[in-house]
Amino acid sequence: MATKKFEKGTKEFDFFSDLWKLSQMVWVPENTDDYYEDALRKITEFDAKYNTPYSQHFSEALIKTINDFSVLAGFEEGKVHGEVRKAG
Repeated sequence: MATKKFEKGTKEFDFFSDLWKLSQMVWVPENTDDYYEDALRKITEFDAKYNTPYSQHFSEALIKTINDFSVLAGFEEGKVHGEVRKAG
């Protein structure tokens, strides 16, 4: 399998650096509307910044993960509402 090293300063390096920071920000769901609204806003901003199929898929995966872990924590099911962006 071929691998790719993302050099510091490249768009790919920045993408994964921002994804890592975003993941850390939203990692532990809180049972508050502010948390869910802020998480969706930050995820949507990340996707808009990079505007690629990768950013869309990772953003949708973060939303799904937040919703899944919220359910496991006993919070309301699927509290993060909204779309990152329409496919197409």
